[in-house]
Amino acid sequence: MSKAPLISVELKTPETAEGAAAGILAGARDQLGFVPNMYAAMANMPAVLEHYTASYSVFRAAAGFSPAEQETVILGIACKTFSNYINHLVGTEVDAAMAAYALSSNALTESTA
Repeated sequence: MSKAPLISVELKTPETAEGAAAGILAGARDQLGFVPNMYAAMANMPAVLEHYTASYSVFRAAAGFSPAEQETVILGIACKTFSNYINHLVGTEVDAAMAAYALSSNALTESTA
């Protein structure tokens, strides 16, 4: 069973993005060989993409962790975020540690109103 997405977001390319986002997407494509969908979506709000990539760079450069430890932190956060998202989709409870970050069914309508 497939559902319609809750929101529709244009995935920008280096050619369609505006301002600094175009350069960030081009840099990602040059470095990775493709533009990650997360970056392409964030490029709709260039400041979000700029701050995300700046934070990522600072974390990589100054966190004081080895590259393997950095990956462990990033993957741990990704797993918990994904878990919260799946809980929201299937209607199961979010664990206590993540309750403060739980998605609410009206969060999207509140943020777009």
